[in-house]
Amino acid sequence: RINPTYTTRYMLILQLATGMRIGEVMALQFKDFNFLRNTLNIEKAWDYHDTNDFKPTKNRDTRVISVDKATMAILKQLYDFQLSQKVIDSKQRMFAVNGKIPDVNSVNKTLKRACKRADVQTVTSHAMRHPHASILLLNDVNLAYISRRLGHKDITMTANTYSHVLK
Repeated sequence: RINPTYTTRYMLILQLATGMRIGEVMALQFKDFNFLRNTLNIEKAWDYHDTNDFKPTKNRDTRVISVDKATMAILKQLYDFQLSQKVIDSKQRMFAVNGKIPDVNSVNKTLKRACKRADVQTVTSHAMRHPHASILLLNDVNLAYISRRLGHKDITMTANTYSHVLK
Protein backbone atom coordinates (compact mmCIF):
# COMPACT_ATOMS: atom_id res chain seq x y z
CA ARG A 1 0.00 0.00 0.00
CA ILE A 2 2.80 2.37 -0.84
CA ASN A 3 1.54 5.79 -1.92
CA PRO A 4 3.54 9.04 -2.16
CA THR A 5 0.85 10.96 -0.31
CA TYR A 6 1.53 8.83 2.80
CA THR A 7 5.16 9.46 3.66
CA THR A 8 5.02 7.52 6.94
CA ARG A 9 5.11 4.28 4.96
CA TYR A 10 8.29 5.35 3.22
CA MET A 11 9.79 6.36 6.54
CA LEU A 12 9.16 2.89 7.94
CA ILE A 13 10.56 1.15 4.87
CA LEU A 14 13.70 3.25 5.22
CA GLN A 15 14.02 2.45 8.92
CA LEU A 16 13.71 -1.27 8.27
CA ALA A 17 16.22 -1.16 5.42
CA THR A 18 18.80 0.96 7.24
CA GLY A 19 18.29 0.75 10.99
CA MET A 20 18.12 4.55 11.17
CA ARG A 21 16.61 6.26 14.20
CA ILE A 22 13.24 7.90 13.54
CA GLY A 23 14.67 11.36 14.29
CA GLU A 24 17.37 10.79 11.67
CA VAL A 25 14.76 9.76 9.10
CA MET A 26 12.62 12.79 9.92
CA ALA A 27 15.58 15.12 9.34
CA LEU A 28 16.55 13.80 5.91
CA GLN A 29 16.68 16.46 3.25
CA PHE A 30 16.68 16.01 -0.51
CA LYS A 31 20.42 16.73 -0.58
CA ASP A 32 21.09 13.73 1.71
CA PHE A 33 20.08 11.21 -0.98
CA ASN A 34 22.57 9.98 -3.55
CA PHE A 35 20.63 7.80 -5.97
CA LEU A 36 23.65 7.15 -8.19
CA ARG A 37 25.67 5.60 -5.37
CA ASN A 38 22.66 4.29 -3.39
CA THR A 39 23.78 6.09 -0.24
CA LEU A 40 22.35 8.36 2.41
CA ASN A 41 24.20 11.09 4.26
CA ILE A 42 23.14 11.11 7.92
CA GLU A 43 24.39 14.28 9.57
CA LYS A 44 21.50 15.44 11.71
CA ALA A 45 18.33 14.42 13.50
CA TRP A 46 14.96 16.05 14.03
CA ASP A 47 14.20 17.22 17.57
CA TYR A 48 10.56 16.14 17.78
CA HIS A 49 10.45 16.52 21.58
CA ASP A 50 11.45 20.14 22.15
CA THR A 51 12.44 22.49 19.33
CA ASN A 52 10.89 20.88 16.24
CA ASP A 53 14.07 21.69 14.39
CA PHE A 54 17.31 20.08 13.34
CA LYS A 55 19.77 18.91 15.97
CA PRO A 56 22.95 16.82 15.89
CA THR A 57 22.63 13.05 15.69
CA LYS A 58 22.46 11.21 18.99
CA ASN A 59 26.23 10.76 19.17
CA ARG A 60 27.00 13.93 17.23
CA ASP A 61 28.51 11.85 14.45
CA THR A 62 27.89 11.96 10.72
CA ARG A 63 27.90 8.91 8.51
CA VAL A 64 27.22 7.81 4.98
CA ILE A 65 25.42 4.50 4.69
CA SER A 66 24.65 2.30 1.73
CA VAL A 67 21.06 1.38 0.96
CA ASP A 68 19.95 -1.53 -1.20
CA LYS A 69 18.85 -0.70 -4.75
CA ALA A 70 15.25 -1.85 -4.26
CA THR A 71 14.73 0.46 -1.28
CA MET A 72 16.39 3.35 -3.10
CA ALA A 73 14.09 2.77 -6.08
CA ILE A 74 11.06 3.03 -3.78
CA LEU A 75 12.46 6.19 -2.20
CA LYS A 76 13.21 7.66 -5.63
CA GLN A 77 9.50 7.45 -6.45
CA LEU A 78 8.71 9.55 -3.37
CA TYR A 79 11.63 11.89 -4.08
CA ASP A 80 10.39 12.58 -7.60
CA PHE A 81 6.80 12.95 -6.44
CA GLN A 82 7.75 15.41 -3.70
CA LEU A 83 9.78 17.54 -6.11
CA SER A 84 6.96 17.49 -8.67
CA GLN A 85 4.51 18.91 -6.13
CA LYS A 86 6.35 22.24 -6.03
CA VAL A 87 5.27 22.60 -2.40
CA ILE A 88 8.63 21.73 -0.97
CA ASP A 89 9.14 22.18 2.74
CA SER A 90 11.17 25.31 3.56
CA LYS A 91 13.76 23.07 5.25
CA GLN A 92 13.92 20.81 2.17
CA ARG A 93 12.90 17.71 4.18
CA MET A 94 12.16 14.65 2.09
CA PHE A 95 9.25 13.36 4.19
CA ALA A 96 7.45 16.66 4.85
CA VAL A 97 3.85 16.97 3.71
CA ASN A 98 2.37 20.45 3.39
CA GLY A 99 5.34 21.85 5.28
CA LYS A 100 5.03 19.44 8.20
CA ILE A 101 6.92 16.30 9.03
CA PRO A 102 4.74 13.39 10.23
CA ASP A 103 5.12 13.03 13.98
CA VAL A 104 6.30 9.87 15.71
CA ASN A 105 2.74 8.98 16.73
CA SER A 106 1.65 9.01 13.08
CA VAL A 107 4.59 6.79 12.11
CA ASN A 108 3.78 4.38 14.94
CA LYS A 109 0.07 4.29 13.99
CA THR A 110 1.03 3.38 10.43
CA LEU A 111 3.31 0.65 11.75
CA LYS A 112 0.60 -0.64 14.09
CA ARG A 113 -1.82 -1.00 11.16
CA ALA A 114 0.84 -2.79 9.10
CA CYS A 115 1.59 -5.17 11.97
CA LYS A 116 -2.11 -5.91 12.34
CA ARG A 117 -2.47 -6.61 8.59
CA ALA A 118 0.57 -8.92 8.75
CA ASP A 119 -0.77 -10.57 11.92
CA VAL A 120 2.48 -9.96 13.83
CA GLN A 121 3.23 -8.40 17.18
CA THR A 122 2.85 -4.61 17.24
CA VAL A 123 6.09 -2.71 17.74
CA THR A 124 7.15 0.93 17.64
CA SER A 125 9.27 2.49 14.94
CA HIS A 126 12.33 2.37 17.19
CA ALA A 127 12.07 -1.42 17.15
CA MET A 128 12.70 -1.32 13.39
CA ARG A 129 16.40 -0.96 14.18
CA HIS A 130 16.54 -4.40 15.77
CA PRO A 131 15.56 -6.64 12.86
CA HIS A 132 17.93 -4.69 10.62
CA ALA A 133 20.89 -5.20 12.95
CA SER A 134 19.91 -8.81 13.67
CA ILE A 135 19.76 -9.70 9.98
CA LEU A 136 23.20 -8.18 9.45
CA LEU A 137 24.62 -10.11 12.40
CA LEU A 138 23.05 -13.38 11.28
CA ASN A 139 24.71 -12.85 7.90
CA ASP A 140 28.13 -12.48 9.54
CA VAL A 141 28.47 -8.76 8.80
CA ASN A 142 31.32 -7.22 10.78
CA LEU A 143 30.17 -5.90 14.18
CA ALA A 144 32.23 -2.70 13.81
CA TYR A 145 30.50 -1.97 10.49
CA ILE A 146 27.07 -2.53 12.05
CA SER A 147 27.98 -0.27 14.95
CA ARG A 148 29.00 2.56 12.58
CA ARG A 149 25.93 2.01 10.40
CA LEU A 150 23.57 2.29 13.36
CA GLY A 151 25.36 5.35 14.70
CA HIS A 152 26.33 3.72 17.98
CA LYS A 153 28.91 5.53 20.08
CA ASP A 154 31.11 2.45 20.17
CA ILE A 155 31.13 -1.24 19.31
CA THR A 156 30.41 -2.20 22.95
CA MET A 157 26.96 -0.63 22.70
CA THR A 158 26.19 -2.73 19.63
CA ALA A 159 27.56 -5.91 21.20
CA ASN A 160 25.55 -5.41 24.39
CA THR A 161 22.33 -4.56 22.59
CA TYR A 162 22.54 -7.50 20.19
CA SER A 163 24.32 -10.08 22.36
CA HIS A 164 21.32 -12.41 22.12
CA VAL A 165 21.83 -12.59 18.34
CA LEU A 166 25.58 -13.06 18.72
CA LYS A 167 24.97 -16.09 20.97
